Amino acid sequence: MYSVEWQKRGLPHIHILLRLKDKLKPNQIDNIISAEIPDLSSDKESYDIIVKNLMHGPCGPHNAHAPRMKDGKCSKQFPRKLQKETIHNENGYPQYRSRSPADGGQTATIKLRNGNYANVGNSLVVPYSSILTKMLNAHINVEACSSSGRYVSSNESAWRLLGFPLHERHPTVTHLAVHLENGERVYFDEINLSDIVSTPPKTTLTTFFELCRKVDFAKRNTPTRKWRLRIQGTPVQNWPGVKSGDALDRVYTVHTSNMECFCLRMLFYHVRGPTSFSGLKRHNHQELSTFREACEKKRTDRE
Repeated sequence: MYSVEWQKRGLPHIHILLRLKDKLKPNQIDNIISAEIPDLSSDKESYDIIVKNLMHGPCGPHNAHAPRMKDGKCSKQFPRKLQKETIHNENGYPQYRSRSPADGGQTATIKLRNGNYANVGNSLVVPYSSILTKMLNAHINVEACSSSGRYVSSNESAWRLLGFPLHERHPTVTHLAVHLENGERVYFDEINLSDIVSTPPKTTLTTFFELCRKVDFAKRNTPTRKWRLRIQGTPVQNWPGVKSGDALDRVYTVHTSNMECFCLRMLFYHVRGPTSFSGLKRHNHQELSTFREACEKKRTDRE
């Protein structure tokens, strides 16, 4: 199982849960997961990666104003307790071996945010897998989870047994594609390349053009990527067979750096029932060369 999250800076962050075919034994944990600073003299590569990517904070005494500090303590339980051996936990995460300098543990000098330097030990190391950090040279927290499973309370059990709803999204929001002519995104491989070239897949925009040649009102049918009239809803006055609903259509945002596509998107709000890309560029019975020119002509007429 995995879940991808997006940080505020725009970078992806992923949580992965792997279930091993053979259960990880307590005496195997230290061979896979470590929570210690590598020895600089024997493994400089791992040392540099861990000190750069897997040291927490620091917070606590080194930085009392760190964002993770709550009521004078680190919300992530750092610095961790130092111990000679790994202690296995049947219902959670093990307490990994994290030796003090007196027991053979390593230390490292790191630079603080205020520009000063501090000598820290294994109590600030985030558990990691040595082979993964060497492969990817990144922050990869690896833990051994021995929990028996998710806890379901009696209240949740009754809620599920009675069939009460667990989530709802209202109203329905349909995303409408925006792209220039022959600019739709196409996925292909060696097997279906010839089919894709001869018959490009339709998008919500191209199928909308097709239906606008026949009727002004339409509704997207997601599985077939076609449009059809609503079956349910409130009848629209003076339009036999046409019904309105509470679903919302959202046209994808286009940045101004892609000016032609941005102008194409703007034209959708002023040209009713367009039947083609060329139709959107038509103004006063004259087809213009670009969508930007069409936008400027329409704006001039309105002024």
